[in-house]
Amino acid sequence: MAQRVVVTDHVFGGLDIEHSLLDPLGVELVEAPTTDERTLIDLARGASGLLVCYAKVTEPVVRVAAEGGCRVIARYGIGYDNVDVEAASRHGIVVTNVPDYCIGEVADHAMALLVALARGIVDAVVEVRRGGWSMPRAGIYRLQGRRLAVIGVGRIGRAVVRRAHSFGLDVVGFDPLLVDWDVAGLSRADSLEEAVGKAHFVSLHAPLTPENHHLIRDHTIA
Repeated sequence: MAQRVVVTDHVFGGLDIEHSLLDPLGVELVEAPTTDERTLIDLARGASGLLVCYAKVTEPVVRVAAEGGCRVIARYGIGYDNVDVEAASRHGIVVTNVPDYCIGEVADHAMALLVALARGIVDAVVEVRRGGWSMPRAGIYRLQGRRLAVIGVGRIGRAVVRRAHSFGLDVVGFDPLLVDWDVAGLSRADSLEEAVGKAHFVSLHAPLTPENHHLIRDHTIA
C-alpha cells in the first residue's frame, strides 16, 4: 500500500518541491481543501506524515493519525504552538520544525516596522493619500542613540540586534533562558521590567508558550 503525506495548508504558491522529493519515493501527496478539524481528521486516517503551516493540529487529529501509523508531523516554520505536541508525544509521533526558517526576513520586517513607526511613515502616507502635504511638527526623532529592548535573544532576536546597531540604536536584551550571552554590543537586562523601562522601542521574539502568554500586558506597557 502506497504511503500518503497530507499537507494541511501552505502559503508557498505550490507544492513542487514536496512533489519532487516524495513522488520518486512513490509517496502520495494530498493537499487538504480546508483546515477544519473534521476535514483534517478524515485526511489523517492512514497518513504516514503531516506537513503543517498554520492549521490547528488538535488532539483528535493526532489520535486518528497515530491510529493509522503516522510517524511525523512536520511544521513549516519555527514555531509549533498550533500543534498539540503533548498529544503527539503521547501517541509516539515526532514533531519537527524548521529552526532557521525566514530568520532574515522576520528581522528585516521587524526593523521595517520600527523605522516606519519612528519616522511616522504610515501617518504621512495616509495624509498624502487624503490630499495633504505637511511637515510633522512633533513625535519624529532620530534613531541614533535611542534604546531598543529585544525580548527573546534567539536566532531572530540576534538578527534584529545586528540590524539595530547599523541604525545606531542602543540595544538591551532580556532572555532568562539564554546561557551563552555572547552577543556583540548587547546589554543584558536582569528582568523584563528593566529591559522595557527605559526603552523607546520593544521588539518581541519569544516563542508562544504558556509562560510567555501575554508577556506584554498592561503592566509591561505602563
